[in-house]
Amino acid sequence: MKKLSLLTLLVGLFFFANAQNKPSFSYYSLETLEAIGTSKEQQTQIFEIRKNSEERVRAVKKDASLNEEEKKAKYKEIYGEGGALYKKVLTSEQNEKLKILFKEFQENNK
Repeated sequence: MKKLSLLTLLVGLFFFANAQNKPSFSYYSLETLEAIGTSKEQQTQIFEIRKNSEERVRAVKKDASLNEEEKKAKYKEIYGEGGALYKKVLTSEQNEKLKILFKEFQENNK
């Protein structure tokens, strides 16, 4: 359940901007990655995951053979896979730091 919650959170924050111009938390920003202590190699892997996910999303958006419901399902699949790969790149300690960082962000931006 925790994995699903984190994954859902990653998905929402990764691709959708907040329409009210409130501060948003970016799992993929260099600032976040440095704050949790990722290495340059981890950062490169994470940026590749993001790039790949973005490319796949663009392809789905352009696919005229899919209806909106099918596109949503594909997005969910892409986001889920990207989130799982992101989490695998991090150590358990980094994943924990990320959770704490996000929780602090939420508390400071209510």
